[in-house]
Amino acid sequence: MRVRRGWIISAIAVVVLLGIAYAVFYVWKPQFGREEVVVAPKPEAPPDLAKLRTSFIAGVDALRRGDGHEAIKQLGAFSFGSRAVEQYRLYFLAQAHELAGETAPARATLAGLWTRSPRLVGWDQIGTRLAGKYAERGDDVQASEIAAEVAARSDAPAVAASARWQVIESAFVTGDVSLMLHHARQIAIKSPRAPQAGTALDVVRALSGVAAGAPVSLTPAERLERGVALMRDGDPQHALDELTALDGASLAPDLRQPLQLNRGLALNQVRRYEDSNRMLEQLTAGPYKVAIPAIYTASKNYRVLSKYCRMAWTKRAFSAGRLVPTRMKRSPKPSLRLQSRT
Repeated sequence: MRVRRGWIISAIAVVVLLGIAYAVFYVWKPQFGREEVVVAPKPEAPPDLAKLRTSFIAGVDALRRGDGHEAIKQLGAFSFGSRAVEQYRLYFLAQAHELAGETAPARATLAGLWTRSPRLVGWDQIGTRLAGKYAERGDDVQASEIAAEVAARSDAPAVAASARWQVIESAFVTGDVSLMLHHARQIAIKSPRAPQAGTALDVVRALSGVAAGAPVSLTPAERLERGVALMRDGDPQHALDELTALDGASLAPDLRQPLQLNRGLALNQVRRYEDSNRMLEQLTAGPYKVAIPAIYTASKNYRVLSKYCRMAWTKRAFSAGRLVPTRMKRSPKPSLRLQSRT
């Protein structure tokens, strides 16, 4: 009887302990171990923009359906004022006018967008389209000014070359020969791999009195810039030819180190690693803007050369018999066949 009573007391004690543990870990735990995560509410549009959201979305949807007139009705019924999002409204509204075949409103809308110096939408595309609209109307002076601004601002060689060629065409109509020559030379220097580069060189030769196929006269700074542009556009061999044609001793002091650096970079791209290092090692103690790319490219050259030296030494060692190829012994695979019991 005493033994049974002891078991009962032990069982009650275990149940009480389990209850206390449950209360500690599942009731009091949020107060000590858990941290409440506050989720930030989604940002809400300002009231003046929120009430225009429906019209804006309806206009964009109509534009996607190809319904230009409905898009004009929706997007032209309001304005975002001085807010940056107004650039999107004008951009889509111009597309709607073009889709509806309304050239004059499309040109006026693009002109209004261009005066805002757009940043949220593709300004180079807007400028190119606007210059084309002015050229179609016969306003070659305005078309030339906008295309020249696009060419000056753009860092894409193809876009800049296309804009400069547009300037050349407008200058040809107005008879501005000096403007034609200037932008044709800029295409040949800054965008030498663009589709318009060959024709631009022909224009330079024709206006400069140079025979067809003859080299065009460039200043050392222009030739250096052309070589860098060729290397940027993936033509290192012609870039090296342009840079090698320059005489470093006769250059201005501020061009000597950039010329030597870019020669080394071009030699690296044509895989003449030892010649590249001879150029670059002389620049490692120069200014940071020259020394840092020189050290980085020289380290890449040494990495490739060390790999080639390792491969050449291994090949010579095998041919001389100093290294014997060995095969790793493989452990026999265990047989999975079941032996029949006899």
